[in-house]
Amino acid sequence: MKELDQLTTEAKEHSREVQRLVQLLTAEQFGWRPREKQWSVGEHIDHLSRTTRRYARAIRVALHNARKHGLTGGGPFRRSLFGTWFARSLEPPVRIRVKTLPMLKPDRGLPAAQLLAEFTLAQEIFIAAVREAEGVDIGRATMRSPFVSILKLTIGEALEAVLAHNRRHLWHINRVLNDPRFKNLTVIPATAELMRDD
Repeated sequence: MKELDQLTTEAKEHSREVQRLVQLLTAEQFGWRPREKQWSVGEHIDHLSRTTRRYARAIRVALHNARKHGLTGGGPFRRSLFGTWFARSLEPPVRIRVKTLPMLKPDRGLPAAQLLAEFTLAQEIFIAAVREAEGVDIGRATMRSPFVSILKLTIGEALEAVLAHNRRHLWHINRVLNDPRFKNLTVIPATAELMRDD
């Protein structure tokens, strides 16, 4: 399914973006906060790992249940008005802010290598879920959010929401990288090219 291939491609690109950051940023830059209540680059990555891992595992359970109930088919998958709105609400630039659940709050000061390993694992679990979606009618099969039980999405919408959430926090990271005070910490090559502000 072409849509699934696109999801996989983008997830891999997100992994490469984070890997580049880990290779190029100093520990000071990785942990620097623009303001006390705003997250550092490392904290955004930690939050993404926590969110993606939980969503991906819930998606894989939903896929198993969908196959068990014969909800098979190919793309393109249908999107509901609510599911479309939900994914768009996660997109950058950030317009709607929500309180972070305790289980998704990042730890401060974790080593970059640990954050990269956890993010890479979360992305691998997500990509495995995308691959497992082949042959499932992800426009009909539904699941509940692993965080808000009243929130019901199709599996396709949940897959898209994960990547929209990634883009949201990569956008936040880009804002940290382009903060004038950040650039005064330790000069690194091609800072402005690390993340594209599309």
